[in-house]
Amino acid sequence: MKKFLITIISALALLSCNDNEVLPIIKTPVVNFHAPETTLMENDDEGIDVQISLSVPAQRSETIKVKIQGNSTSLPFETEPSFNQSKELTILIPKGSAEVSFKVRPINDNLSLGHKEFSFEIFELSDGLIKGANLFFDLTILDNESVGLLKSIETKGLGYHHREYEYTHFGSYKRVLYRNHESQPLIAQNLYQYNDSGKIIRISGDIGQPQQQFLYENGNLKKAERTNFNDFLEIDEYEIDETGRPQALKLMRLLPSGELGLLGYRAFTYYSNGSIQSITDYEFRSHIEYEIVKKVTYESYSPANNPLPFYDEIPGLILQPALPLKMVIEEDGHVFTYQFTYTFDNMGKVMERKTAGPSGIEITKYLYY
Repeated sequence: MKKFLITIISALALLSCNDNEVLPIIKTPVVNFHAPETTLMENDDEGIDVQISLSVPAQRSETIKVKIQGNSTSLPFETEPSFNQSKELTILIPKGSAEVSFKVRPINDNLSLGHKEFSFEIFELSDGLIKGANLFFDLTILDNESVGLLKSIETKGLGYHHREYEYTHFGSYKRVLYRNHESQPLIAQNLYQYNDSGKIIRISGDIGQPQQQFLYENGNLKKAERTNFNDFLEIDEYEIDETGRPQALKLMRLLPSGELGLLGYRAFTYYSNGSIQSITDYEFRSHIEYEIVKKVTYESYSPANNPLPFYDEIPGLILQPALPLKMVIEEDGHVFTYQFTYTFDNMGKVMERKTAGPSGIEITKYLYY
């Protein structure tokens, strides 16, 4: 009997030891991008390593699949390893590894319209891995020629106007997009083309002016030709000074007879700092009779740089390199006065303009690349 009790106690002791035994816990690795986003200059030859992290080392060899989102067929960067034609990449994770990466190296001067954003997605894992919360990585490639240039302006108040600017690799306008109602998409655009010397030769797609063609004489702008809504050819003939500023502008139209009819004349005067002082419009009643129909005078200026210095947004025709503080418009026997005040960032770039005039107040906001 005593021997039987000892046997039972020994068996219970063995069962008790088995119950308290600590078995190893195998954790399944959770996969995430190491960081959610970054920026990269297009002229950065070194590129960056996009890192993918595992919460614990892989227990065996695993695979991760990454894809580039979007419909772009041409990408301004290369990767190592390379993505396939479907813009997908399979990455092998060796046993015991807790991190893998792929390199992104930009192709300089391969951005067609300013800065671009791209998104990478971890979309498929092998069976021994679990998706985490950070499955997307956003990469912004900065066009180094566009950094610091004006990206958009938006005016609210008495009306609504929005324009977005995109640039060539030389920092010149390539495209300007327009929107005149806040709830609408960008509804119109101007496309800019240049000759080998960098001078504007064509603006197409403008609102009210389907296409303008620019002609030169001795390197200076001489004419701008366009077809209006009635299919009449209109011609602006410029007088340009040695600094490239417009001094006068003849407004003409090609008549059915083949002759050029003079519609009006615009005269420009300047301050010694190079900014416009006045623009006076003359309308011809006959070959010898004319009258002043409108005069715009800028009475004072801020010393700060104007991000929109060109006349009629024509590259090269610098009209107003500084920001105006006061403008007076004389038209139809009336005088309208406008005051401008500005807010600047710590680099001296204008961020906001407040326009106060007879009809109320408008606020214009500036955004830069």
